[in-house]
Amino acid sequence: MRRQYFFYYGLTFSLAPLLSIFLLLTLSTMNAPSRAGSPTWLDLDGPWGGPAQSLSLNPDYPTDPVVFAGGGRDFGHASWGGFGVFRSNDGGLTWPDRGGPENGALFDVAFSPDWQNDGYALAAFWLGLWSTTDRGASWRQLSSLETGGPLGITAVAVGPVIEGSRVLLAGGAYGGIWRAVGDGAPWTFLGQVSSVSAIAFQPTNMQIALAGASDGVWRSTDAGLTWTRVTTPTQVYDLAFRPSGSEAYATFDSRIWRSDDGGLSWQPFTDLTASFLNPIGVSADGAGLFTATGDTLFRYDAASSSFVTVTTNLATNYILRLAPSPTYAADKTLLLSTYDGVYISRDEGATFTRSHGFYKLPVADLQTAPDYVAGGDLFATGAFGIWRWQSGEWRPLNKGIIGTLASSVNTLAVSPDYANDGTLFAGQSSSVSIGASLYRSVDRGATWQRLVGAASILKVMLSPNFAGDHRVFMLADQRVLTSNDAGETWSLSPIWDFDNTARLLALSPNFSANQTLYAVGSNVYRSLDAGVTWQMSSSLPPAPPDSDPWWQPRHLVVAADDTLFLNMSGFEAAPPYRRREQLWMSSDQGETWSQLSAAPDRPVADMAINLTDDTIYLSTFDDNPNDEFDLPADLYRSADRGKTWQNLGAIPNDADGSQLLAPSGMSDAILVGGEGVWQFTSTLAPTATPDPCQELLANGSFEYKGVWRIPVTAYSAEYTLERHSHGSWSMRTGIVDPAANRRSYSDFSQDVTLPDLPVLSLRFQRWPQAGASAATASSADLQKILAATTLEEFQRIVETTAADLQYAMVIAPPDGTIHFLYARLDNNQAWVNEEFDLAAFRGRTVRLQFGTFNDGVGSLAAQFFDNMKLRACSATPVTPDPTPTATPSPTPTVTPIPGTTPMPANRMWLPAIQRSGGGAIPPLIGVEPSLEQATPLVRNE
Repeated sequence: MRRQYFFYYGLTFSLAPLLSIFLLLTLSTMNAPSRAGSPTWLDLDGPWGGPAQSLSLNPDYPTDPVVFAGGGRDFGHASWGGFGVFRSNDGGLTWPDRGGPENGALFDVAFSPDWQNDGYALAAFWLGLWSTTDRGASWRQLSSLETGGPLGITAVAVGPVIEGSRVLLAGGAYGGIWRAVGDGAPWTFLGQVSSVSAIAFQPTNMQIALAGASDGVWRSTDAGLTWTRVTTPTQVYDLAFRPSGSEAYATFDSRIWRSDDGGLSWQPFTDLTASFLNPIGVSADGAGLFTATGDTLFRYDAASSSFVTVTTNLATNYILRLAPSPTYAADKTLLLSTYDGVYISRDEGATFTRSHGFYKLPVADLQTAPDYVAGGDLFATGAFGIWRWQSGEWRPLNKGIIGTLASSVNTLAVSPDYANDGTLFAGQSSSVSIGASLYRSVDRGATWQRLVGAASILKVMLSPNFAGDHRVFMLADQRVLTSNDAGETWSLSPIWDFDNTARLLALSPNFSANQTLYAVGSNVYRSLDAGVTWQMSSSLPPAPPDSDPWWQPRHLVVAADDTLFLNMSGFEAAPPYRRREQLWMSSDQGETWSQLSAAPDRPVADMAINLTDDTIYLSTFDDNPNDEFDLPADLYRSADRGKTWQNLGAIPNDADGSQLLAPSGMSDAILVGGEGVWQFTSTLAPTATPDPCQELLANGSFEYKGVWRIPVTAYSAEYTLERHSHGSWSMRTGIVDPAANRRSYSDFSQDVTLPDLPVLSLRFQRWPQAGASAATASSADLQKILAATTLEEFQRIVETTAADLQYAMVIAPPDGTIHFLYARLDNNQAWVNEEFDLAAFRGRTVRLQFGTFNDGVGSLAAQFFDNMKLRACSATPVTPDPTPTATPSPTPTVTPIPGTTPMPANRMWLPAIQRSGGGAIPPLIGVEPSLEQATPLVRNE
């Protein structure tokens, strides 16, 4: 039986935290890196950029330099991912602060008219609405899928004060306007308006508001309560009021339109007609009026009463937002946002400077020009196109190749004769469906020509003799294609069919002499005639057919003598389904293989080899940051062809190493691409310090069934998709459905042996909720509960309080004494971080038990738990594990309610646990059922 590997060619997006620290360096002092005198890690400071669908200057700009911006990208199926809201404190030059939802795609920000006094702004996210009352220092969640309220918001406005509260308007991508009076007040849905692109109050009369929608301009004269369409049903792209009057502007029907009566009637500017005129920028002083289509900028010239085309130096596609300074007549300042970040002009738009630090882009591929060591070009590709590092600055090369927010460039090839022919090849892939295109540039990325399409393009490589033979090799649709005319036409060997597929492609370092290529997929293949014919390995690939895990090839590198190094990975078939790694070596072009067992068994992000001395590098990453295993993103090196390995430590700022590149001529350095690009100088490398901590809990993210004990009660705890902080699942205790209200304990637990180490820290996130009218235990009763030392005593007190309760406890041998972590009733309705020191229990086996008690009367109580970790450390960690969460609401004060009500018996379950000295503690209450079969949890899409 011949071994086959099967692959799924889709894109996986991790909308976990993408950026935690902004490192600001002076670009003018950065030069092409050199080996002599370089530090161990050199940050190449970018590339920075990313989409900015939103850009907003506060009303007192530039006296007050606060600017908000942000964006995101479309992942298909009505799913947008982003990076929150960015704040600049220097007028848009740099962006050191980020807030709001970590994965939120921002579409609009509206400032309060009284911004200088109240610091209030409202932000429109795909995930919902957020607001700030401290000038963007912190953001509060107003609506979300979990909390209810408006979702898919693309436009917001802050209006007049009514009965002491501001009117807020929000327009949705799928139609409708929401209205609320007061921050956090209930939202009223007004549904007659279709998909909303812009919404605004008239500054001089806030009873008037306009909304631009896919079916025309809509107008309200009662602060947004009712709406009337005032144009024909047509797509409106943008609209804006002039801040100092009743004049309004809108773009629709390939023109820019003007209204002098607060949006009641409209007249077009007849001198400007252009397809897809979109953003509008109006300065408060009336001196600046701009619009744009694509990357073409137009400015209204008052002297000629017409729009003029502004010739700019923008090296980017698609102007998304325009924001002239309110004092444009004096400072000539214009900010604009694009798919490649935010740009600033001080000369009426003639020249632009890209702002710095907007978002450090993730890297999908790294390539260098042949003369890189002497100061030549470095290229990085990723989800937002292609960037070139030149003269100490990253510049986008996306004109003509990146057209939407739903594509990415995942592979790049540089001509070996780049200094003379300036030739680049790029593989662009759709991020939302099947579809890819191969592009070529012959002017160093200034312009691009589309050559051919495919379902997927994984790799493009060029012959070392490209200047003479024009050979290009492309790994597309699980096949290797060959071109002998620089990509104009392509040929395919008959070997590639359903049974013979390729995932990895590599050229021999001696290709000029031996014309050899290597491919790995459903087998191991080699071609000795530049891809015309292929030979299949006569022996089985490294993993046997019945192996468990089912191994898949991930990375292939070739040494100077054509020795192959193949990284393979697979997932365990049983919980916790961890990913395992193997590294194999072949010295006979893939005929036979031997395993290099010393290679790290951690998920491998990438591999590279330095052909000067055959030093191998590999980078690791955490393939599931939502589980309980914290795997560091480290860089490893082997100087003896994989026999031994040195851990060189983590990339600074906890960046991953998704791409590794050992440039020709740099024998002691490697380039690392992750979130940004770094250069590592190996001769100065320290050995990584081992992690002093170990994780003691299993299945702390609740992503599969098993490990945790869940007793059968009147209303049992359960794994749930209803809420989650990380991953897809959490654990619910208590009752959330009013129709199911009953008297019941609802618990889950896990036994754990605590080693004799100085640091034992339990950390988790919980979402507590309780009815507003829920009966709570009195302060005296709570004190009695907390003083209970046995479960019988605990239950006896609880059953006399006639109140719901949320609790967590440690149950310790030898007599099953309970120790409360907390016992109270909270209604935060947000993810709250909890941390407890368990050092008092070191050296013992204990039970961690979490639960909620409902008395069956009146309101309900529940808790959701996620991201549980119990860390045992030999020393205090220098940097504790981050636990991302929304800013927690303060714990509410428990209001004592007197009175007691007798309740029928319904005991809390407690199975046996082991004493630290051996022997079992019998169940104090109830009978332990059999443990659940460990089963992976599948999320229904």
